[in-house]
Amino acid sequence: MPMNNGVEAPRGNSPDGPDQSKGPPPRDSRDLPSLMLSTCYPITLKFMDVGYKVKFESRNKGSSIKRVLGYAPKISDQTQERTILNGITGMASPGEILAILGPSGSGKSTFLNALAGRIQSSSFTGTILANSRKPTKQIMKRTGFVTQDDILYPHLTVRETLVFCSLLRLPESLSKQEKTLVAESVISELGLTKCENTIIGNSFIRGISGGERKRVSIAHEMLINPSLLILDEPTSGLDATAAYRLIFDIRFACTERKDYCYIHSSTFKQSLSNVRFSSGAK
Repeated sequence: MPMNNGVEAPRGNSPDGPDQSKGPPPRDSRDLPSLMLSTCYPITLKFMDVGYKVKFESRNKGSSIKRVLGYAPKISDQTQERTILNGITGMASPGEILAILGPSGSGKSTFLNALAGRIQSSSFTGTILANSRKPTKQIMKRTGFVTQDDILYPHLTVRETLVFCSLLRLPESLSKQEKTLVAESVISELGLTKCENTIIGNSFIRGISGGERKRVSIAHEMLINPSLLILDEPTSGLDATAAYRLIFDIRFACTERKDYCYIHSSTFKQSLSNVRFSSGAK
């Protein structure tokens, strides 16, 4: 039946055509429309005199058999306090990488959890400011946190994992095609194109490498276009080559997106903007 008085029906590539949802989205990240980039919100993070202490009970040593028989003296519990963080002050600006260096058990993960707002305790002291104000819920939504352990579905491919994550985490104002396009642009940005159709795998299932698995975990948080990205030991368990490539990709993304600010632990001094050292707990 003719439409519009004999005018030719619109083609599938027309926004009014019936085949609007058909046709694959472009794979080139340069064709990515300003879906999430338009919401960039630079964050300057300041932390002043940050401290954290934990309390634990220490018991007097004695024979457990004697205590059962009643011959041992009563155990007196003593509450002691240990300082994990003490007087940490610094600043992280947009477009730079801040590394937290220190030995094992020096409180690096605790400090990163404090910056991400994951510590709600009276033992936490100090001031953390985002753009010279206390962090709000909106600021927390703009903050990405990558844990040290990679928690991924081993039977899904890299592309399936990130597309599924984007469908869940991106706002409903974006269509399914646009969310898929955002996931593909992050895959291209982090150099995961070659392994996008490979399953994640685990200790029992062969899949992608350790460095690629870590980049998939980072891509999880980059999907929401965070203004502040915190990574807890991203190079842990990687060899020198994989660790260098990972830091290089982070540095490249930080250069491309000037509003980004990365805080993580690293051993590559040439890739860092600022360094903070952490000593052992007292």
